[in-house]
Amino acid sequence: MRLEELLDGAPLELPLQVEVKAHGNPELARATAAEVCRMVRATATRRRVEVLSFHTCACEEAAADGLPARLIIWADYAIGALIDWAADAGVGGVCVEHFLLHAELVQRLRASGLSVSTGTINDPTLALQAALLEVDAITTDRPAALRRELSCPAGLIGAEQRLGQPAALSTARIRGWPSISTSSMTSTSSKPTMRPSRRTLSSVKPQ
Repeated sequence: MRLEELLDGAPLELPLQVEVKAHGNPELARATAAEVCRMVRATATRRRVEVLSFHTCACEEAAADGLPARLIIWADYAIGALIDWAADAGVGGVCVEHFLLHAELVQRLRASGLSVSTGTINDPTLALQAALLEVDAITTDRPAALRRELSCPAGLIGAEQRLGQPAALSTARIRGWPSISTSSMTSTSSKPTMRPSRRTLSSVKPQ
């Protein structure tokens, strides 16, 4: 599906996240982000589109154009520098790979005003662990199935037993998930959103 088709065809109430990738070519990543912004400006969907990227320059480009932007991070060093960069660039969120997540990191990022999401998680135990850290969103390849597993008492208890977390605490963190759209990308801190894996706009040169 082309981006134009997605922007035109998606329900207006559905938030969209567009990932920008360009292998070893930061300038192409920046140009691609600029093209995404141009295309979004031509629609009535500006406020529901967020640009996601491993490339800082793509996030900077989107933020400078007024679109929400989120940087994907694979390492937890120099978090202070990351926070400062995000504030200067106007980037409002980070997507932290789930194996890096821990309470201190999430708290520090959120205290700085950044939205924190994670992924890609397909296992209910890992999803529950992320939910207990109060991330804003969880990316998964199987949103309906994972949400169903975490809504099922047997599946929830099994995940809790593997984590060693008390049932009452875990249940409080996932309450309300069955009513949340599987495509939404925002939620309250106590109700992380289950969203499908990121759609990617990869190495597309602007026309």
